[in-house]
Amino acid sequence: MMRLTYRGLPYNHESAVVDEVETQLRGRYRGQSYALTYPRHIPVPQPALDLQYRGIAYRTKTNGEIESREPVTAKTSAMAPTLSNSSRNDRSTGTRPTGKRALMLEMGRVHRENLQHRLQHRLEVAKAQGNSSLVAQLESEMSQTA
Repeated sequence: MMRLTYRGLPYNHESAVVDEVETQLRGRYRGQSYALTYPRHIPVPQPALDLQYRGIAYRTKTNGEIESREPVTAKTSAMAPTLSNSSRNDRSTGTRPTGKRALMLEMGRVHRENLQHRLQHRLEVAKAQGNSSLVAQLESEMSQTA
């Protein structure tokens, strides 16, 4: 432990102990020979968390990987049967995708549903305000996204 002072205030400094591994490499500095070392990698486990992004539930693992989870809320479980066979099955193998691919497909589906919902709401508001030019634009946009 070292006793130091900063702007007149004393404090104690404890330097961190770093576990080092010596290599076969040698160096020379000002005529002195020394062995090169590097710190030993100590993995820091990450916390496992249950998270949700835009209605898609997923879990982080302690090694940093991500796994998808089955939706547990009433809203997402009610939306689950709306997947068509073409979006539920992997087109190349005809099997249901798992892991990251399934999560990406589900996120895309939820994103499209959210866009449709927001567009429908904007259309209703424009009709209520009597804004015919905005209604025409939104109807055109809705036909393009369908």
